[in-house]
Amino acid sequence: MFESLNLEKAKFKIRSFLVFGILASICLTLPAYYVLKPIYVNIDNPFFIIGFNILVILIIIGLEIYNRSVLKNIVSNFDDTSFIYSLQPLELVYLKTQNFSDVINGLLNGMIANGTIKVNKNYSIEVAKNNTTNYSQLLIANALKEFGTTYYPLLLKKIASKPFFWNIPNSMDAFRKYFNKSKKFGALFYTNFTILALLVLFSFTRIITGIVKDKPTTLILIVTIILVVVTKLFLERLTKQISTHTIPELYKKKHFT
Repeated sequence: MFESLNLEKAKFKIRSFLVFGILASICLTLPAYYVLKPIYVNIDNPFFIIGFNILVILIIIGLEIYNRSVLKNIVSNFDDTSFIYSLQPLELVYLKTQNFSDVINGLLNGMIANGTIKVNKNYSIEVAKNNTTNYSQLLIANALKEFGTTYYPLLLKKIASKPFFWNIPNSMDAFRKYFNKSKKFGALFYTNFTILALLVLFSFTRIITGIVKDKPTTLILIVTIILVVVTKLFLERLTKQISTHTIPELYKKKHFT
């Protein structure tokens, strides 16, 4: 079913590129030091720290806008008959939240709404009547009957042990993994990594310059550590953004237009 996405597979895996990129950044440290040294020695703190932080913020905002635009454009090239345009509500819920329990919450909410499940005053739950409308609800009702009266955490643990309920997470995760292995996403990821890695390199080079010149480097060291953490989180978020933002936004606009 992934053929409808029209995505050519990338030649290199993201993990392989990350290893290469990190090694390349390390190798570029010395050349970067000699290139940037004449500039850095003429910029004192706190002017460098303030200017660098502003630059980082502007670049991250720019990358976010760019990423959203590129991902939206990639999705627009999916076939009109693609499964992406006919996802079920709970599939969208999982894409948006990346949380299996939210899928179960959606099923239970439907069963409470149609009167199949009753919530007691002490927040325990039990089957009220046989009013299931699909196989998923039937499995949950049967699990509840085994317990009699129980609480949500125990029921969730019981439901999570049934392979059937993992169909949605598994299929949506398979889509995201397939997408992340594509040539188009690879190019986007490589661009983001290269720009952010250069920022880290600039910051790290400033630390080396300060050490060589016997200048205080505590502030720039803190900034560099924060930048590395932000870079890691930003790239991790990018690998999920097609699921957590792009496709949910597509359905949101479709619903309200």
